[in-house]
This record gives sequence, C-alpha cells and structure tokens, in this order.
Amino acid sequence: MEAKSGASAPLRDMRGAESNPNIARELTGKISFRVLGSNEYRGEEDWRLTVHTDGSRTIRMTNPLKATQILRDVVLRVDRNYRPLHAHVSHWYQGRHRGAGFYWTEGSYLHAVVSAPNGTLRQTVAVPGKFSIGSRPQAPFAWHAAYYDFEKRGVQVGTAYVMDRPGDSVGSILGEVVPVEVELIGEDELTVGAGTFDTWHFRIAKDLELWVDKKEFITVKLVSYEYEYEKPEVLLFELVELNAKMLGS
Repeated sequence: MEAKSGASAPLRDMRGAESNPNIARELTGKISFRVLGSNEYRGEEDWRLTVHTDGSRTIRMTNPLKATQILRDVVLRVDRNYRPLHAHVSHWYQGRHRGAGFYWTEGSYLHAVVSAPNGTLRQTVAVPGKFSIGSRPQAPFAWHAAYYDFEKRGVQVGTAYVMDRPGDSVGSILGEVVPVEVELIGEDELTVGAGTFDTWHFRIAKDLELWVDKKEFITVKLVSYEYEYEKPEVLLFELVELNAKMLGS
C-alpha cells in the first residue's frame, strides 16, 4: 500500500531490515476513534500486518477504548483468500481481565476455547467456505467485504462470526454466526491523516460506511451510525498513521 504524492502524511519507508523467509512485507498503522462533529476523542487502535510469503496474513491489534473502558489485544490470521485460520483475543474491562480466547477453523467448523474468571467456555459453530471474524478492532473490518463480487454488484449477503459488542460479560469474546449485508457504493480517492488512497466505498449492514484501500484491503475510514445511546451519535474511525516495511528476497 502506498500513499499518493501530495498526501497529508506520506507513507514512511522502513526498508533495510533483515530479510526473513516468512515475511513478504509488513505494515503498521494507527486508527483514531472520534465522535463526528464534536471531534471528541474516544480511543485508538495500533495494528501490525504481516503478509506472509504463502499469501496468508496475520494482523495484531491493540485498541484501548476510552468510551467503553475496554481493552482488547487481538491476533487474527487469514489465508490468501481472507478466510480466517485462527485468532487470539485477550479482553480487559474496567480494570479487570475478563478472559482470553483461542479460535481456529477446521473445514466447515470454527472452534473456540475461552478462559474466563468463572471457568473455561467452549464453542463449535458451523461456518461456510467464505466467512469473516468480527473481533471488534477496526483494521480488519475491511475483510467483511473481502468476498464481494465486483462483477455482480448490488447488495450481497456474507457471513461473519461476530463477538459481543458491549464486551462487559465474561463470555463476550464468544461470538455468533450472523449474515452481513455488503453493498458497493463506489470508488473514491480519499485523503485521511495517513495519506491519500484509492478506495472501495462500501455500506455494511445499513448503518456503517466503510472505505477500503484497494491494494492491501485494510480499513482507511469507517463511519458508524450509533442508535444505542440516549443521544444518537456518528462515530468516525480513521487511519492516521501508516508505515511500511519490506522484508524477504
């Protein structure tokens, strides 16, 4: 992924590191979380994406959220077609560690084991060949649209394993399989804090608008229309920092 010339914060080059046969390239970034309009700070997310030489991807994320008093450390690995292979989540809420989970796919099933304060929780759910995982960090939110058929266009229904959004229960990092509507709105050249990008503009489930970098398929911008609060809010997630490191021969 590269920012275009004239970007407000051009992509910084991190070449020159020792080569590694497991890594084709790496990206690191930061996503800010604010209330649209008031610009109130709500939190941020730091992520590191490794693209492996076999085409699979591993992303590691930490997102301390001021508004919800939640901290999640997440590792997610997908194959070259973005199908989840395995994930790990460590979950904190209001100063207490509420659990850690490991997730892995075997054929048509996703398995999960969660160690929580009140014991061990286990889960097995059926998943289709094409599905995504919603563990709440925003960088891989773009992967919910990874199976979109650009030739067919229109509203398309995918499948996602989604974890509990409030995150205040010990079982909140167990999820459920749900349908996800994805619609391509258009193609935009979008400038954010990290630079200017060629993006796909999607609508997700009617209350989310998502801009995805065409080259690396990561989240550049996400606008979420929130109706759960006493006063509805519009939340803005924006890529504000981006670095690239090229490894391997």
